[in-house]
Parts: sequence; C-alpha cells; structure tokens
Amino acid sequence: MSIIPRTVPEKIAFFENHLTVWATNAAAIGIDPAQATQMAGLTVAARDAYNAALAARQAAQAATLAQNEAIDAMAGFGGDLIKTIRAFAETENDPSVYATAQIPAPKPRTPLGPAPTPENLAANLTNAGAISL
Repeated sequence: MSIIPRTVPEKIAFFENHLTVWATNAAAIGIDPAQATQMAGLTVAARDAYNAALAARQAAQAATLAQNEAIDAMAGFGGDLIKTIRAFAETENDPSVYATAQIPAPKPRTPLGPAPTPENLAANLTNAGAISL
C-alpha cells in the first residue's frame, strides 16, 4: 500500500502538509535541506499547475454554456424567422419567396391512403363475454 494518496488534490495536500516537517527535520529524517527545498518548489509548482488546470476547466465549462445558450437563442429566433417567411409566402401565394430567402419550400402534403390490412389477426371470446384480439 502506497503512502502517497491516489487523487491529484490529495497528493498535493499530502506533500503540502509534510513540507514544513521535512524541512525542519531534514537531517533527522535522512534528507538534506536542498532536497526539502526542491520538494517545496515541486509542490508549489504542482499546486499552481493544478489550480491553473482547474480554472481552465471552469472557464471551458462557462464558455461551452455561453456557446450553447447563444446557439439555442440563434436557432430559436432563426426558426421563428423561417416560420414568418413561410407564412408570408403562403399569404402572398408567392413561391418565389422561398428562393429569395434561400430556404426550401414545404413539401406538398400527400394523403396517407388507406390503412394497411392487419395480418395474423385472431379473435377470442373471453369468459366475461368480451372479444380479445
């Protein structure tokens, strides 16, 4: 089992918590003061890099949220404009409006036709007198 924790924040906190003790007792624990100083520098660099990465992730999340909100607003308003253009073309009975707006004209409506004939249909009379299909 490792003494060093597994997660990044716990690793950094572990060494931050040991720096003073190690620097104060360097000779008593078998390290030299230069190693304790080097460990302090590495720990500060790790904390700074972690904080920068955390801030970058938060900034990316905020930017993504702002992007999605802007795209939703654009698409919603754009969809409303397309509805207005189509209503105008319909009201004016002028299909050239679609070409001018560079949007496709609605497809002509076609009737659905007769319902298909059911297959593998069976009817049974239940004890209650109802028909089960």
